[in-house]
Amino acid sequence: MKNIQSWLQNGKQKMAAMWQAQVEKLQKSGLAAKLLGVTGLALTMVLLFTFGAVVFVLSGLLLLIAAVQLLLGKQPELVPNEVIIETTAVEKELYKSP
Repeated sequence: MKNIQSWLQNGKQKMAAMWQAQVEKLQKSGLAAKLLGVTGLALTMVLLFTFGAVVFVLSGLLLLIAAVQLLLGKQPELVPNEVIIETTAVEKELYKSP
C-alpha cells in the first residue's frame, strides 16, 4: 500500500514539474498573451454581434407594430369643406398686403 502511495506521490511531483516547465515555456514565448488577446477579441465580437442582433430584432418589432397600427387603426375622414376653408384661409394670409 505504501508502495502505491509513494508511486502516486512521485507521479504527482513529476506531473507538477512538467506542468511548471510548460507554463514557463509559454510565458517566455508570449503565446499565452497572444491567445489571451485573440480570446478577448473573439468575446468582443460575440458581444457586439449579440447587441447588433438585439437592436435589429427590436427595430423590426417596432416597425411591425407601427405597420399594424397604421393598417388596423381608425382612418380619419376628411371633409372636403374643411380642406377648402383651411386652404383659403392660408391663401388670404399669404396675399395680405402689409
